[in-house]
Amino acid sequence: MFLYFLRRLLYVVPTLIGVTLVVFVTVSYAPGDAARARLGSRATAEALQRERTRLGLDHPPFPVYLESRDIAWETPPAELVLGPLHIVYGPRSIAKTQYVSYLLRLFRGDLGISIVRQRPVAQEILERFPATIELTVSAMLIAMFVGIALGILSAVNKHSILDYLSMTGALVGVSMPIFWLGLVLLVLFSNLFPGWPMGQRVDYLSELQPVTGFFLIDSLLRGSWSDFVEVLRHLLLPALALATIPMAIIARMTRSAMLEVLTEDYVRTAWAKGLSRWAVYSRHAFKNALIPVITIIGLQFGSLLGGAIITETIFSWPGVGTWILDAIQNRDIYVIQGGVILVAATFTTINIGVDLLYAWIDPRIQYD
Repeated sequence: MFLYFLRRLLYVVPTLIGVTLVVFVTVSYAPGDAARARLGSRATAEALQRERTRLGLDHPPFPVYLESRDIAWETPPAELVLGPLHIVYGPRSIAKTQYVSYLLRLFRGDLGISIVRQRPVAQEILERFPATIELTVSAMLIAMFVGIALGILSAVNKHSILDYLSMTGALVGVSMPIFWLGLVLLVLFSNLFPGWPMGQRVDYLSELQPVTGFFLIDSLLRGSWSDFVEVLRHLLLPALALATIPMAIIARMTRSAMLEVLTEDYVRTAWAKGLSRWAVYSRHAFKNALIPVITIIGLQFGSLLGGAIITETIFSWPGVGTWILDAIQNRDIYVIQGGVILVAATFTTINIGVDLLYAWIDPRIQYD
């Protein structure tokens, strides 16, 4: 098990490097100019050139290697520009390319400096990631408890009114886009509960002092139940909007897994032993149906980090999602890279954790 865990951790490194390469290619050749986004549309050409030099954007994004026999010059130039293609020759020039310079800093643990805000990307991640984690974990808890409960009830009461209603609701939940559901919840709650908070993590006049960055935990550490309730009120709407799609998917997967397990011989044997309904459904059926359910939960938790971008934008949630969206609009490449690396690292970590849970739930699963 431990060797398997180490091997999976080693696979994370090339995965993250591949992610950085894809994002760097996308951002580098996308329309827009980071220097102009920072200085404004009225900046002069000289000012823009100085800013590009200061930010290191005057170097080519990627190295293109040439063999020495392909060079027609006795003394080849260190860098050539042939239309849109940048060609570099020699180790010093290769090290000056934007992507290689970024990788060298990344291996030292340096995520770079935000082009627009001029702050370390790692510092901004530490400030904003707790907000996103608090939102996604809350949404996943709602999706898990409600989705698993609906799936079990639907499987146990197959072809009943409850089964049809819950699966119809799950189908509607999967079909509703997050941005539409978020706007509907805002309109609905603003009319039914005029005092309900429509955005942000806390009120502007709140005296809650962040300690861990997780406001629910911080309010409990202070012993302030009023702050805890206020944070929950702010959290409810975005968590509901974000939880709807994974809730529906988990409910359908739980129902399918339970229906398959309920036809197995060991379940019929449990009924023949005279065990109670609770013992049969919980100890024998649900536990053996957990493997596919846990798989879908892990995948949905990773997808929540992507869906959080839309949800955080609608509800003005100051998390990683709005941070990445602002960076895309301003072409802040280091912030985009840092945010995507964070999401990719979180997703791969969740997948490793899900694989390890398989062996804990089902002792028959062994990792060599």
